[in-house]
Amino acid sequence: MPALSITTRQSRSQSQKDGKNSIGFDVLLKCRINLPATESLEIVTAFADEHEITHRVDADPNTKYEPHQFVISRRQSIREFLYLMQPYLVVRKEAIDLFCETIVPPLEAGDHRSKASPLSLMQDIETFQEQVGRANRTKHNLEFFQNEWGMRAHS
Repeated sequence: MPALSITTRQSRSQSQKDGKNSIGFDVLLKCRINLPATESLEIVTAFADEHEITHRVDADPNTKYEPHQFVISRRQSIREFLYLMQPYLVVRKEAIDLFCETIVPPLEAGDHRSKASPLSLMQDIETFQEQVGRANRTKHNLEFFQNEWGMRAHS
């Protein structure tokens, strides 16, 4: 199973924070597969290349764990990769559906850049993180944004 992570961080650009509706935070997506052998890495990268999925490969030969990491960080590439892999990801089907159909589209539309919709998006992100066993691993969660803006998410 690919490891999917969704991270929120403060925007690097101060000008993004100066806008009246801007939230001053970015939402970053990453799909990672740790691989033990060069042969398995070659299979995954060939698959990605065949489907024109933008990716990178990180390697750490000094680790005692899987030394190769296949990484996708572009939203559209992640979604395309997951759609292609979906028939083989039965255990996390609900999480993959939530990610591809509910989380990625508003990010692609830029909805996360204003205070109008990020609270409901954060609810979806927290649900996703619970489904993949990564809950409570981020500082900038729904509760953080509710406190930061004095707002509550619509249920």
